[in-house]
Amino acid sequence: MSSPRRKKYARLLRWYPQRWRAEHGRFMLDTLDEYASDQGIMRPSLAEAWSIRSHGMGERASYRWAVVFAALSLVAFFGAAVILLSNTLLVPEVGVVRTLLAVLVGPLTLAVAAIVILHRRGTLSAPAALCAAMGTVPTFTFTALAAMSVALGFDEADAGTARTWFASAGLLLILLTWCTGALTLLVPLLSVLKNKLPRTLRWVVASLMAAFLSLILAGLVMTSGQIFGSLPAAALLLLAIIKAQRSQQGVQPGKLPGAGLSQPPYPVKVPSYSAGTKSGCNKTGFIKISAVALFSLVLGMTCAAFALTGSNWGAGVGDANRAMNLGLAAGALATLPVVVLSAVMLLPRFGAVMWFSAGLACVALLVVAVAQLLGAEHSLQWPLILAAAVMVGFALAVPLGRWISGSLTLRVAALGGLGLACSLLGIYLVTAAAFVAPWGAAVLLFYSLRRLAHRKPRVGPHLVSQH
Repeated sequence: MSSPRRKKYARLLRWYPQRWRAEHGRFMLDTLDEYASDQGIMRPSLAEAWSIRSHGMGERASYRWAVVFAALSLVAFFGAAVILLSNTLLVPEVGVVRTLLAVLVGPLTLAVAAIVILHRRGTLSAPAALCAAMGTVPTFTFTALAAMSVALGFDEADAGTARTWFASAGLLLILLTWCTGALTLLVPLLSVLKNKLPRTLRWVVASLMAAFLSLILAGLVMTSGQIFGSLPAAALLLLAIIKAQRSQQGVQPGKLPGAGLSQPPYPVKVPSYSAGTKSGCNKTGFIKISAVALFSLVLGMTCAAFALTGSNWGAGVGDANRAMNLGLAAGALATLPVVVLSAVMLLPRFGAVMWFSAGLACVALLVVAVAQLLGAEHSLQWPLILAAAVMVGFALAVPLGRWISGSLTLRVAALGGLGLACSLLGIYLVTAAAFVAPWGAAVLLFYSLRRLAHRKPRVGPHLVSQH
């Protein structure tokens, strides 16, 4: 007959998944009950119960959890961005929904996904991971309340009405956000720094880092999460999918930066190059790339200058708005060589899919050029820019598909989420193509010149001495 103490341990072990209990449950229960009997313990202590619960949740929190939470975060951030870019923002209730999606749901699920991945990698212990996950709930709740309070304060100031108590509580809510965020970050930081610093110094360093990171992260969530939050969510989703697939296959992660893979999970046909260089180009190729990059750099800087000051170049240009449109249209066309050269440089790493991405990006730039030529007054300019942004987003996401295996539905869904997330970044890229092109051309020029300067001379047979 089981003792009450053994029944309590058995109830605590239910926090572990069924598969783990079927394999280790009996041995674990006997070990706990025997140790408690030897020590004269009548019931599990609070610390012991917390440890069992946290480790049980740690066993349940698989990479699939990270995939689900990262996907929810991506949906929340993308929904907030859609509301921000559409006319529905004029409805007051929609503004509250956007804030909840961008400041509460999106960051909360993103943080939980990151905590799960860090725990599965062994960076965070199970108790530290559970404490951090529990702390994210009040932290981002206060963050959302603070954002709504500040927004309400601005609305009341613009309307000239008296400030309500909620609008006046903005500073207090920001302070609560900072404090709860610092406490949430303190536990995982202490876990990471364990055995690396003396106890007192570890607490001091962890406290200072938690206070600083809490302030920075809260500011980023409240200001930039509505647009750029989908990018870390998409990156974390891709990482979680890869980790989940590798864990199912029982393969240890490799050394591929940013992905945790030494090679794609399925065969990828990559063209071979006889030149023997990482970029697949010989000396003549690098000279051509340098020349085209230099031309694109000069042309891009000219287009950017014309967009800013073109109205002063001649009477036939028109006003400043027309000069801006013409400069942006020309800058979009000047970006075409940069896109093609980038595809050539990345071809050995990603394979022939780079030609598809480059073609899609070139079509997007042509669409942007047409949109800018139509002018700001034309009703089709903004829809064309959005279409070009979506094409650029998928041009950035498609090469990443080589790291995603599984069913066709999973791959299409993952690439669709990545493409939509990158589309938000694409809005800034296509609208500022005239200003982005010189930077891209400068990077290509610097890289090609650097490769030319560091190329090793070939050792021919005439250099080998005969003895």
